[in-house]
Amino acid sequence: MRYKFLPALALVAATGWLVRLALEASWAHFVEMCPNTDVLSWDANLRMLAVLDQFQDFASGDWLRALFPLFDAPTWPPLRAIIALIVFGLNPGGPDTLLDVAISFVFYVLVFPSMLIIAFELSRDWLRAAVIFFFASVLVLHTRELPVFGVSAMLETQGMFFMLWTLFFLHKVYERHEYREASVILRERRDLPGKRRCVWGLLIFSQGLFHTKYPYGVMLILALSALEVLRNPKQLVDLVTLYLTRHMTGRRWFHYVLNALKILALLAFAYVMIQRADIPAKTVKYAVYAVVLVFFIDFNVYLVQYRWPLRRLIDGVTRHVYLAVILPAAVWMLLPPDRVSSILGTQQHVQDASRSFFASLGADVFDDSRPFLIFLACALLALGVLGFQALRRRFGLASTSAAEDATRVEALGRPLMAVTVAMLLQFVILEILTGNKQLRHIYHLVPAILVLIGAWVMRLPRLIPAGKDAPPAFVRLRRISVVMALLQPLI
Repeated sequence: MRYKFLPALALVAATGWLVRLALEASWAHFVEMCPNTDVLSWDANLRMLAVLDQFQDFASGDWLRALFPLFDAPTWPPLRAIIALIVFGLNPGGPDTLLDVAISFVFYVLVFPSMLIIAFELSRDWLRAAVIFFFASVLVLHTRELPVFGVSAMLETQGMFFMLWTLFFLHKVYERHEYREASVILRERRDLPGKRRCVWGLLIFSQGLFHTKYPYGVMLILALSALEVLRNPKQLVDLVTLYLTRHMTGRRWFHYVLNALKILALLAFAYVMIQRADIPAKTVKYAVYAVVLVFFIDFNVYLVQYRWPLRRLIDGVTRHVYLAVILPAAVWMLLPPDRVSSILGTQQHVQDASRSFFASLGADVFDDSRPFLIFLACALLALGVLGFQALRRRFGLASTSAAEDATRVEALGRPLMAVTVAMLLQFVILEILTGNKQLRHIYHLVPAILVLIGAWVMRLPRLIPAGKDAPPAFVRLRRISVVMALLQPLI
């Protein structure tokens, strides 16, 4: 064990030293070269002005007026304002634009140790985690704009931090579920994290992501919803079947009320959409809000009413994802209609519409895209090998020993596969649903993506069988993958 831990410790220390030098240089350059540290730019300036008004209201004792914007928050969630108010309150000099910038910089600094912890969570090996940490840290530091956002009072670095830790606890939730199912096949006892700790961690950090920027949370909700449908489509069929056959035909008074509200909401929505050209855009958004609100209330009444039958139909992962990620965010989002209106307006904004997020990630994010593209190709190779093994098992082309090894690999790979697909789906959702293709809309995903790519590259040698029954092409491929994994920190 020591022969792995000591090199890992040395690599982590060297990476930490490099990161520290880069961060110190970045902050010193900002303080020395910024022409006017009393003025912020873009959205940061508008948020700062709102926080200054709230700070003055708190100072004058008008607490209700100070708290109202935190609960209203139609455009920007209240989390950043709360953090800024606490920091300004603790500062003897009161509000300061440098302190607002420092909040973003602190989140940027926290991204790096977070990547190390999450790399270990995905690899469960300190040497592999150290290599992933080095790879991800160097590429983050060599992006074209992320270091700038670290000293700009923007929300991207805060989103990076919460996205990483959402990934961490999401992986734990899937891992707990998958290892419980695989323990019988593998005949192993494995210490699993407590269920409450996983769910509470997912709740805190996913809501932290949602309350950093509403679109971040909406993308995560849509991605996890799609992932759960893809992972177990039978659950969706059972859910809809029970809804149509039991809930829609209920004879209690609230069934009649909810069904009448749904019909009225759909009729109003249909009328608004037909007459859309003659109706203000905000009215259309309110119509969407009314339909979503009525069906959301009806759906949750259905979940509560049939909670015991649904507990047998829906597995623990889906329940935890809904209760920790989807339900709290949806309740907050639907409280006032202006939040839904603001989110829909953001989605309709068009800027750089001809750009593709996938192409931009490979061409425009990094100073030199070649290292990223090389290891992205290796990560895709790992996914391809996993898919090839699944096909061999499905068609009975693997021998008994190889099938056992493939079953083990499948059990080990599922949690990582789940979080990888969740990240990929967020890109797909952004690509399809919005014409606003500014690069900063994917920056909160970049550190998590780099950690995932590093994890798949380090897993590649373990995915390729090397026994007597392995095909000759797999043996050669395994040798190449070992070399690529070792070269990861050098390239």
